[in-house]
Order: sequence, then structure tokens, then C-alpha cells
Amino acid sequence: DSGELLICNGPNPRQRLLHYFNSRKFVGLNHQATRSYGFGQRQAIVQDHLGEWWVATDKGLYRYPRLPRIADLARSKPKAIYTQRDGLAYNAVERIFEDKRGDIWVATYLNSPSLNGLHRWVRATNKIQQYNLKETEAPNININAFGEDALGNLWIAFSTAKAMTRYRDGQFKQFTAADGVPAGTIQSFFLDSQKRFWIATSGSGLHRVDEVAEDRLRLTTWDVGKGLVSNEVWSVTEDQWGRIYAGTGRGVDRLDPVTGFVRHFGAADGLAKGEVRVSLRDRQNQLWFVTEQGVSRLVPTLEEAPSALPVLITALRVNGNPAPLSELGETKLESLVFAPDQNSLQIDFLSLDFSAGAKLHYQYQLNMGEWSAASDLRTVNFANLAPGDYRFGVRAINSSGTISDAPATVAFTINRSLWQRGWFLSLLALTVGGLVFAAYRYRVAQAVQMERMRLRIAHDLHDDIGANLTRISILSEVAKQHQGNGAPPPGELLDSIAEISRESVAAMNDIVWAISPEHDSLPDLTSRMRRHAEEVFLTRDIRLDFQTLGEAGQLKLTVNTRRDLYLVFKEAVNNAARQAACTTVNIQVRVSPAHIQLAVRDDGYGFDPAALTEGHGLLSMRHRARALHGELVIESALGAGCEVRLTIPLLHA
Repeated sequence: DSGELLICNGPNPRQRLLHYFNSRKFVGLNHQATRSYGFGQRQAIVQDHLGEWWVATDKGLYRYPRLPRIADLARSKPKAIYTQRDGLAYNAVERIFEDKRGDIWVATYLNSPSLNGLHRWVRATNKIQQYNLKETEAPNININAFGEDALGNLWIAFSTAKAMTRYRDGQFKQFTAADGVPAGTIQSFFLDSQKRFWIATSGSGLHRVDEVAEDRLRLTTWDVGKGLVSNEVWSVTEDQWGRIYAGTGRGVDRLDPVTGFVRHFGAADGLAKGEVRVSLRDRQNQLWFVTEQGVSRLVPTLEEAPSALPVLITALRVNGNPAPLSELGETKLESLVFAPDQNSLQIDFLSLDFSAGAKLHYQYQLNMGEWSAASDLRTVNFANLAPGDYRFGVRAINSSGTISDAPATVAFTINRSLWQRGWFLSLLALTVGGLVFAAYRYRVAQAVQMERMRLRIAHDLHDDIGANLTRISILSEVAKQHQGNGAPPPGELLDSIAEISRESVAAMNDIVWAISPEHDSLPDLTSRMRRHAEEVFLTRDIRLDFQTLGEAGQLKLTVNTRRDLYLVFKEAVNNAARQAACTTVNIQVRVSPAHIQLAVRDDGYGFDPAALTEGHGLLSMRHRARALHGELVIESALGAGCEVRLTIPLLHA
């Protein structure tokens, strides 16, 4: 109550002494329990909210009444001594802690694996309750620390296990590494004035629990990578401005939670050497740090804000090549543009602070992201940056945590490669879309072409083969009637049946040949033309001159081109053989770079084109010529023979 500081110290548990600070020096207390203190190094003495004193000893838990001054402890008798008779598992008490309800939590030394060592003195009943925890609720080892968060949850840490237990609403829950428990042994807990809950560990640094109500811990960590001098943190306290002090194995680190800046205090600042096992703040806002070699006091001050810390960009290198800058540096570089392969940058920066003991640290950010951890490095490298717009910023922080008023900035753009630019991607998308559409149209055209070919085959079978079979059927019935009358069938009747059958076989061969993929070249077509012409003209003693001109090679023809060209040729040959009364027929197939031309010329009677009446055969020839996108020309005169000439584009063919 008087605001005096009480410290229990000594080389070992059997030689510990009580000392209090009287504002000038430490004064020893000859207390009757000084030779019975337990092994606890922290949380061994508690003054509860009513002013009563609780002392952990190896003879039990001592309870003293409220006293006007600490010095009165030397003459005061215990109000109560709690031992195994009162419910303790063991008399050696190591840790004690008062929760928000005013109950006292007690941890005793474990002398048997069957004991848990966790107890609670319940103020309402003045009774000690012992907890027999399951392995899923707490490890069966000694308790290392107690703590309580802003929601009133009790947290228990253990001496060696990488686990801790939360007590909430009468239920214990064990947290392990899988639940977010930090690595290392948990040494202490701390609840600051902003209701933030901190965990000090020897091994992984200082951690802030960002949400204590969840069943998985979300931690913000400060370690050597973020400015701490050591990852071995033993104790935590804060000053009146909310700055956090972490007692480590190598001194004290002051953390500003707002800026993330860390300042170190060590032996050069007057701190006693050794591990800072205990850190606390008294009622006069003075900070005390206890080590194995002494007690240190720090009277914190809020340093007067120094003048602004200007930051300068002193060098900029692109792919190792320096960019032109002012010799004094630049505070702002704007609208820098680099080629796609100029994507590795090194930026050097500098700030000046002429105050005593000044030590500057720097933080940087890229594209308004999180500020980096404070570091004394004055250069940063970015390698293989992707194309895009960037904005780099850097600021300085001095020893008191003051930050530059305005960061130095570099705004630059790395151009995209040609194939990454918007117009190219749009053109590529249009091209791909066009190709897909063309492929779709091609497939549709192929399907239509296939359907048309099927219809043609069906028509040919119906018109030619079907008609011939009908004629054969009729002639067969006539022959049968003659036979039924006892007379043999006339010879011309049988000759007609045979002729029609031959025509049907030839027509079927033409259909099969036209659709066969084995005969899709122009030489295959001209060979079949020659055979047909020889069969027609040689049996009629008509001289045939058949020529193929130009480089036909292995020129491939579509099914429709092959079929229509052959049928036009066949009609022209048949007309010449049956109607021209000719003695010689000249046939030419000429291939040029742009066209295929078929010409059938005879030396027959000829005719007057003006008096020509187009029959079914001539109409069929003109229809097939249009289907081939070609031109059909028929030239003739009386007594001058006739020439049928068909020219089709090679591209279409």
C-alpha cells in the first residue's frame, strides 16, 4: 500500500533474504520465513487486492495480514499457514498468483508423477481446492508461470513442455504447438495497460496474443529478426506510455508496438549483467529489472521529439548500372521507366541525426505494403521484378523511436514485353478466336460436305442403280412371260439385260472410286479418265489422243472435285462417242499454277450452238461446273467438230 518495493534474493533458496527499497537504498528484513523460501524465482510473493501478503515457502503457503509498512513484516506473525493438512499436494510452494476474483492459485513442487501440483485457494470458502488434471489438460510437470488475460482467462505455463493450459468457465484446455503455442519454454505472461496479452519465451522471443478467446492462438512475434537482441526473453513490463520492455538473456529491449522500433539497453547503460528474470513497474512509474548480479532501476522519459529526419536516396543501380542522381541525393524520384530486362534494382539511402548517442535504423516498403523490420542496413535489392508500376519508400527511425516526417520515394515502371502488352494480348485473343471460329466453320463445312456426299451417293444409287435395276426387273418379267408361253426369250431382250447390268456395275464402280481416299490425286483421276476413254472410243474405231500437261505431281483433289470433274468428262466423252460421228478425239488435262483445265475435242459433224437445245446431260454439266466454281465453254460449228472445255480454280480444287 505504501508503494515500497520488496525483493527476495539470495544465492540459493536456503539463504534468501527480504529487502525493501526506502526511496534511497535497500534495507534487509529479518523475517522468520526467510530460511524457508521455496525454489520459485518469480511469483513467489503476492500482495492481494486487500493488502494481505502471501509468501511461497518450502514449509507451506504463508499468509500475512495487511500492514502499514513493509518493514512490519519482520515483526508480524502469519495469519495462516496452509500445508498438506489444508489440501496442498506438497508443502514446497513454488508459484502463487491472484486472479480477478481474488482467489489465489498455488503451484507446488512435484515429488510424485501422480500429483499435478495445481491448487486454488477459494476466497469465498477459505478452502484449498486441488486439481487432478488429465494429460490432455496439462503436462504432468512443474508449473512455470501464471497469467490472466483481459477476459479473465487463467493461463498456466510449464517448466519444460512446449504447451500451456487455459482455464475458462471451469474448464481446462491444453494448447500445444499444433494450436499455435510458440517454440521454447514459456517463462512469463504479461497483461499491459491496453489489455494486450504477452508471452515471454526462452527460445523464440516475445509474442503478443491477438485473440485470446479463440481455440487457436494468433501471435505477433518479435525476435532477433525484428530487432530483439536475443530470443531468450524472461520477463515483460511496460512504461506509462505503453512501450513494452522485454528482459532478455542479454539485456533489456524496449519495443514500441506502434512503430515496431526496438531500442536496446545493456551494461553500457548501467544495467546489471545477467539474465533479466524479473521486470516490473512501481507506482512512481519507475522500472525495475532483476538479474543474478543485481537490481537495476530505469526512470523512463518520453524523449523530446528531435528535428525531422530527412531521408535521401543516394544511389540507384539498375542491373548494376548507376542511374544519374544529384551528388547530394534525392528525396523523390518520379516517373522512371525501365525496359523489360531492366528488372533488378539496388537502392541506397541515408539519413543524418546529430543528437548525442544517435543510432539510426531504417524501414522500407514497396507499393504501400507493410513496412519492413527496422534495420541499420542502408541498401536494399530487388531482383527479377515483374513488369508493372512500383513505388518504393524508405524512412528513418532514431534511438528514441522518432520516425521521419516523410519517407524518401522512388516511383518507377518496368515495361512489359511486347507479348505482355494489352494490344498484343487483344490481337492474340482475336487471332485465337478467329482460328477457333475458322476451325469451327471448317468442321461445319466438312460435316455439310459429308452430308452432301451422302445425299449424292443416295441420289446416284436411286437414279442410276435403282433405275437400271427397275429396267432389269421389267425385262426379266417379259422374258419370264415368253418362257411361260413356251417360246424362248428374244435375243435382244437378253442383250438389253446384260447391257444394263454392265452399266450398273460401271456406275457402282464410279461411285466407289469417287469416295475412296486412295484415289484423291490428280494422276489417279487422269488414269481413270484415260481408261474410260479407251474403253469407249477403241471399241468404236475412234482414234484417241490423251495428254496430261503441266506439273500434276501428287496434287490432291477433294471428293467433290474428283467426282464432278470426272462426271463432266464422262458426259463429254459419251456425247462425242454417241452423237458426233467422229474419227478422232483429242483430250487434254492441263495444270497451271492457278487452274486445272479439261478439254475434249472431236472432229465430228458439229452443230450450230444457236440451235442447241440443252438436254439433261448438258444441264448436269453446267450445274457441276458451277459447283466447282469453274467455267464451262462449248464451242462448235457445222462440219467443224466440237470442243468442251472446263476450267476450274486450283485453289478450289
